[in-house]
Amino acid sequence: MVPASVGGAGNVGLSFTQLHVNPDNSTTLAFQFGGGILLGGKINAFGTWTYNAQGKLIAFSGPTGFTGLQIADMRFQKDFLVVTFIPANQPVGTTVTLGEGPYTVWVIDHFGNVVSTVGPQGPYTNYVMGSVTLSGSSSAPNQLWHWLSTDGTNQFQLSVQEFSSNGATLSGFRYGPF
Repeated sequence: MVPASVGGAGNVGLSFTQLHVNPDNSTTLAFQFGGGILLGGKINAFGTWTYNAQGKLIAFSGPTGFTGLQIADMRFQKDFLVVTFIPANQPVGTTVTLGEGPYTVWVIDHFGNVVSTVGPQGPYTNYVMGSVTLSGSSSAPNQLWHWLSTDGTNQFQLSVQEFSSNGATLSGFRYGPF
């Protein structure tokens, strides 16, 4: 059972929780700490807990955060937790702001181990990070970074960069303009 006060430091603790069922029937919970866009604050740390099928806590990590960074996106994908960081002074939310960055992305397994890290990358003029998807190895996947860009004339392009799990650039493609 997850205690209601998880992540609390001081009188008030806020935590936004995601969960994922892993192939081995364990369940990983990922916690975001901070106010987020709902409460007007930065999400500046995260943690994970993994329970086996019998409900026993078998792994945990965090809360992990870094001075000067905030979490721009955090989601489960292909049995991994993908966490995207940007500098703390940049906006996060529903407004697209070109030229943000630099971005750093971590991929974390269900035991809380970092298996892939890329960054910092950017900022790039007239570009914004769209999403990060995973490909390749099931133990240390490659990262595919999807960028949206514009030339200022209502023409858009999609660019995709592929990085190995150790951060080396493997390939890059640009599609458009549209």
